[in-house]
Amino acid sequence: MGLSFEDYVGDGSTTLFSVPFGYISRTHVTVTVDTVEVDFTWASASSVELEDAPADDAAVVVRRTTPRTSRLVDFQDANNLTEQELDDSALQFFYISQEVVDQAEDALALADDGKFDARGKVIKSVADPVSAQDAATKNWVETSMDSQVAQAAASAAAASDSEDAAAASEVAAEADRVTVAADKATVAADKAIVATDKAIVATDKATVAADKSLTSGYKDEAEDSRDSAADSASDAAADRVAAEAARDAVLAAYDNFDDRYLGPKATAPTLDNDGNALVGGALYYSTEVGNTGMKLWNGATWEAAYVSGAGYLAAANNLSDVGNAATAFGAIKQAATTSVTGVVEKSSSGENIAGTDDTVFPSVAGAKEIVDTFALRKASNLSDVANAATAFGNIKQNASDTVTGVVELATNAETVTGSDTARATTPAGVAAALATVVAAKTFSHQLFTSNGTWTKPANLLWVEVEVQGPGGGGQGGASSMSGSVSGAGGNAGGYAKKRILAADLGSTEAVVAPAGGSGGANNGNSGSAGAGTASFGSHCSATAGGGAIGTTVGSGSGGHLNRSGQIGSPYGEGGNPRGAGGRGVIGGDGGNGGGPGATGGNAEGSVVIVWEYKSA
Repeated sequence: MGLSFEDYVGDGSTTLFSVPFGYISRTHVTVTVDTVEVDFTWASASSVELEDAPADDAAVVVRRTTPRTSRLVDFQDANNLTEQELDDSALQFFYISQEVVDQAEDALALADDGKFDARGKVIKSVADPVSAQDAATKNWVETSMDSQVAQAAASAAAASDSEDAAAASEVAAEADRVTVAADKATVAADKAIVATDKAIVATDKATVAADKSLTSGYKDEAEDSRDSAADSASDAAADRVAAEAARDAVLAAYDNFDDRYLGPKATAPTLDNDGNALVGGALYYSTEVGNTGMKLWNGATWEAAYVSGAGYLAAANNLSDVGNAATAFGAIKQAATTSVTGVVEKSSSGENIAGTDDTVFPSVAGAKEIVDTFALRKASNLSDVANAATAFGNIKQNASDTVTGVVELATNAETVTGSDTARATTPAGVAAALATVVAAKTFSHQLFTSNGTWTKPANLLWVEVEVQGPGGGGQGGASSMSGSVSGAGGNAGGYAKKRILAADLGSTEAVVAPAGGSGGANNGNSGSAGAGTASFGSHCSATAGGGAIGTTVGSGSGGHLNRSGQIGSPYGEGGNPRGAGGRGVIGGDGGNGGGPGATGGNAEGSVVIVWEYKSA
């Protein structure tokens, strides 16, 4: 298995094959049977199903091919960046890298021994060899072998002719030797005749001399023929050796070819034609019924050496050569989803208005129909909303002291009460509140300078409460031989004023009114701070002023009007006037500073006044 493909072997029945690798889009996955791409459907996200089961021993390859010429994700400025887009962009690069690795591993590779390893696969489209070490094709070897066999046969015939010529020469030489022997016998007879008949000898000597001369010439010619015959025999022997070597080379080449191409067979061979083990790359032509064609031994099993291109689509035709375009489209189409690119069906008018089918999509006219039905028109200025009150309720926001918005109108009673901070009053509400004020017929007040309890009177409409915090004591004066110094004044208490409706008051309210601070002893001692915070229930309060010399002043809180006390005046030197105590609003003054050598003045205590407005 590669990183981007999976190999299977057909068995004549299996149609379902797994897709064990990842992919961005299903359109990036293809299936080939014996190198020919076939149609399939997706059985699941990780398996495909073929219409026809591949034949026995058919090579089935499920492969992913991720687009390399264009990016699947194009990021744009100011657009939302989603996890899916980041994943798709990264996966495109990652998957292409895996596919490149698979292609590199499937390529003709250089093995560790320095030789190219085809891994038992056929190398096709190889040119005829030129140099001695060039690779040779099956066609070139067969053609070359036929030529070599013819050459070897010619060499063998030439060697046979040479042997025949040598044998003929040897026969001729032997004939010459016989002729010489006969001539010698004739000479011997002639010598006998010469011995008995000297008269005739003289005559015969001339004849013998002539015969000897003739015989000597024959002898030389015979020896020359013998030598030539010997040379021819030697040449013939050498030619025979060369012919045998050529024959052996041809037989070896033929045996090697015979081990590679085993010829036509009715059944798949398990051994080569010499009875030896099969070698990788061996071929035979199967004549088995239903399984004809050239077969290749891959080192373990026989597989188809090639497939016919008849009946398959050409890549260059861009599917224009399918038998029926509509049928083909129906076979390969897949519906689009939120995660899968595919085809969509146009929605009907009813589906456009219902808006519940998420598998169909509107046309331009359908989109306009949806807009006309559900969208508001700009020129209508919101007059075409289905329910104005509901629409206003959906978009309104409440007004506050910092936000512009809508308010609810207060009732007259709410205006008179005056405690609602969310609603807005009307002129009628203001008039009702004024009428209530005017309606107050009696007026009274209660004054507290010490702790006590205020009790709500009958017919009360509202009260106005003033709370004055106590002041701090003044500083004592100092005197000595070197001079005299007057003391500084103490600091005043805080002040708060608040209008409170009767409905917001209890039947009684606790009143706290602490005493003022004491003046400091002579010799420059500071006075004490007021005895505590003055208050009226939990509605409003005022803190005490600090003693002289310090900077702590009282402050009011909780009232409609809140003020801080005044800080006391500084001390005087050389008998200058004493420092005046800080002033409160309705009391609570700080104590004055003491004169030279005198004690500082005591501060004023708290004051709480409750002004009561009643209807009778």
